[in-house]
Amino acid sequence: MPGVQTIAVIGAGIMGRGIAHATALGGYRTILEDLLPNALRRAETEIRANLDKADFREALTLSRGMGAKMNSRGIL
Repeated sequence: MPGVQTIAVIGAGIMGRGIAHATALGGYRTILEDLLPNALRRAETEIRANLDKADFREALTLSRGMGAKMNSRGIL
C-alpha cells in the first residue's frame, strides 16, 4: 500500500491554515478547501508568505523547501 501523498484540509480559518501550512512544509501535496473564497485567498497568501520566509531564512533543507507546496482548489 503506497504512503500518503496528498492531504485535504477543510476550513481555511486559523486552525485550517496552520494544518495546511504544516502539511505543505512536510512535503505533502496539500489541498485547502473553504466555502468562503476570501478566507481561502487570505489563507493562501499567508501560507505562501510563510513558506517563502522559511526558505529565505534557510530554515529548511533545500529538498524540503522545494517540496513544500500548496494547491488550493478554486485558486490555482
